[in-house]
Amino acid sequence: MIASGFCLTKFRYIPDDEKIQIAINYLLKENRETVANDKDRAVVYPFQDANALLASNPSICNVSGSLKGDMDWLDKIQGHLASYVTLEFMAVYNGEPKKVRRTVAITNCGEAWVS
Repeated sequence: MIASGFCLTKFRYIPDDEKIQIAINYLLKENRETVANDKDRAVVYPFQDANALLASNPSICNVSGSLKGDMDWLDKIQGHLASYVTLEFMAVYNGEPKKVRRTVAITNCGEAWVS
């Protein structure tokens, strides 16, 4: 059951739309911290929240069970990995548009981490 992505503590599966929201919120929080520490060299994500990013029509926004060639089976059977959320969207670097592609791993219980 754990290897299938089931969260025992919440006694449910985390749906894909919730995983996308979790991943976007994680990336936005991480980006705010990066910009605060080094705004001259940071890529700025021009979104206030997950809804704003989704409204921008990201070119890629998907949830998958594995990455090509990735050896993630051990994380899956331990519940540390249910899915990967991949997003590709436009951001800003030095005042110029820049395409950003990020992948975030989501645990069975909805915790995010960069894989």
